[in-house]
Amino acid sequence: MTHAQQSSPREERRAAGKRLREQVSRESHAEWRPTPQRDPLAVLQVGEAGRLGELVSLRRERMRADPFAFLRGAAAVMAADLEGIPVPGIPVQACGDCHVGNFGVYRSPEGQTLFDINDFDETLWNVDFTVDVKRLAASIALAALPRGETKARRAARAGVRAYREHMRRSEEHTSELQSRE
Repeated sequence: MTHAQQSSPREERRAAGKRLREQVSRESHAEWRPTPQRDPLAVLQVGEAGRLGELVSLRRERMRADPFAFLRGAAAVMAADLEGIPVPGIPVQACGDCHVGNFGVYRSPEGQTLFDINDFDETLWNVDFTVDVKRLAASIALAALPRGETKARRAARAGVRAYREHMRRSEEHTSELQSRE
């Protein structure tokens, strides 16, 4: 193979991504069936061990407010629910609590306005990137649910699409910068 025929790192990454998508399609991420032994309360109780009783009571009270509040307090339940499902196998340092309530608008040192996550107290290493994306999608759907289930589904799909498109643009920008070096 001549130098001109060699594939670029970007082309190699895209090909690898397509191979992974053949194994775990985008559509397969919409499929989930709870296991018969699923016990969200037991998962929450494990996380409460060693915490102050009054704080546990406060946490439970806050989680009862609405479905979104429950999602916020139940990261461990969602993690347990996602165990064992097919994943593409792209491990990252996951936020662990990626939901719309943990995002905000910030100003960079250069004066640019940024929209980014602001809560990293539950990060996890070597977790498939889809865990954070699914938690984000679930939070978008729950935030939109008062407007109806159809709008909630559309909002979640739009959020995931925006994530995918932003990641693609970021990859293209990174590849462009690397090609200049």
